[in-house]
Amino acid sequence: MFSGIGGQERIEEQALDERLFEAEEEPDGSSPVAILIMKKLADAPPMMCLSWKKMFTELSIPSDLHTTSALVEWLNKSLREEETHWNILESLENTLTMERLASTDINQILDSICVLSGVDSGVKHPIEALQEHFMFFAYDCIELQSMHQRLRDTYLGHAIQSRGATTLKRFKKTWKLIIEELKPGRIAVEMRQYLGMLGEDFGPVPKKSFSHTGESVPGDTIPEDINTQDADSQDSDSEDSDSEDSDSEDSDSEDTNSQASDINTQESPSTESLASRD
Repeated sequence: MFSGIGGQERIEEQALDERLFEAEEEPDGSSPVAILIMKKLADAPPMMCLSWKKMFTELSIPSDLHTTSALVEWLNKSLREEETHWNILESLENTLTMERLASTDINQILDSICVLSGVDSGVKHPIEALQEHFMFFAYDCIELQSMHQRLRDTYLGHAIQSRGATTLKRFKKTWKLIIEELKPGRIAVEMRQYLGMLGEDFGPVPKKSFSHTGESVPGDTIPEDINTQDADSQDSDSEDSDSEDSDSEDSDSEDTNSQASDINTQESPSTESLASRD
């Protein structure tokens, strides 16, 4: 046990002592690295992968079960979960075109956003769960979902009034805001160091195209570049450029009314999405 700042410093010094890590060869022994991991997670942004939050909760309860083998299992699980959901978002980011969005399951995207924000949606719709924890962030997700539906209708020819190019630009802007909110909580690179302390090798550092660290994975397959968007979207973009100001004003009004309607129905913000999921 320790008390006060001095006690914490002594624990950290011990955890960084090379001789102490020789004891990590005993996988069933209580590991002092657990304290370092808990401190790191306590200092992490509020929006981080759900698995990290669960790990922090587990480590916050004093227990002799915080063994080397248990920590390795938790770290591996959390690292994989974080990268799995970031890969889903990155795959969409690299091909934000009308055609791609029309075939995208927006609920899968919202599920990944929910997990990466650290929210356990359970049986609730992701947006409904997000509203209970991060209200303003949930507004961006509501707007994203609404614009996705309009883009899909436009691409399939179901839209009453087509403003595909303008809506696509607004979708990209909102998408960027969401990614910027999630980006600080991508902590896989920082957490991987603890596997090294525990004597485990997790493999190459994953690609982090949205991360402030700018890491990349050798050999990772990158989808079609965003600059090679389908010709229809580019042509539509060019044709609408002269009238973009008026279109933007109309679209802004339309989007604002749509968003306000969505926000006013927060108790059940995504009835259409829930129906489509079923």
